[in-house]
Amino acid sequence: MAHTASGTAQQLHQIIRMNEDVKTILATAEAINLLALNASVTARRIGSLGRGFVQVASELTEFSRETRRTMNNLRVGSFQLLVAVTRTLKEDRLLRYLQKAGVMRESENSFVQERRNLLQQMDQVKRLAARGHVLANLAQIEAAQTTSLRRELLVISAEFSEAIETIRKHVESLGREARGIA
Repeated sequence: MAHTASGTAQQLHQIIRMNEDVKTILATAEAINLLALNASVTARRIGSLGRGFVQVASELTEFSRETRRTMNNLRVGSFQLLVAVTRTLKEDRLLRYLQKAGVMRESENSFVQERRNLLQQMDQVKRLAARGHVLANLAQIEAAQTTSLRRELLVISAEFSEAIETIRKHVESLGREARGIA
């Protein structure tokens, strides 16, 4: 796998765009955590009728924690990929005349491994996004089944759905960027 300066620059830009998506997902996951806290308090005010929504809010809190943990892992992985790409770029400049066709340098091996790790992390991110979608739907169902404070819970569940949609869009963008780093 021979790298060109323009190809490596493009990879660097893709990693930067990935990090922007990760930041947005982290902020959205934090917002979900706050929404879940608000939902839990609101549902507890209802009493026994709000128990289902309290459970969904608890699941969304856990989803938020897991999303933040996964995104931080992805951030570390993208940084390691950035280091591998940068190392490759430096070696391209320093060792251009020493390269032989078909010989992979250590930095290229590192790049291949870091890219593979990043793609595996993206699979986990996609599964998380699907779980979030299910939880948002559960929140809407639970909110619709309550009678007291129904409107408040419906608003909160709609906000959950919006936040999950934001995460889904950025996960798709992350996937495109990760696949584009060749």
